[in-house]
Amino acid sequence: KVNLEDLKSAVEKALANKKEEDRIVYIKSGVDVSYGEVVKVINAVREKGVDKIGLVADKKKGKGAAAPAPAD
Repeated sequence: KVNLEDLKSAVEKALANKKEEDRIVYIKSGVDVSYGEVVKVINAVREKGVDKIGLVADKKKGKGAAAPAPAD
């Protein structure tokens, strides 16, 4: 579990010398993390003035994995 105050501090330090257009944060969570916890992290990052936030997902593995879409 992430401490939100530590996260905000880390985001602030990491983006301190970045230009506005380069201020992007990608968030990746485990499959056992609730949607509510992810939203809390997104809100903590937004509090630091970041509007560009990407969510990263792992490809589903094993049984029941979706087939890739055909290329056009």
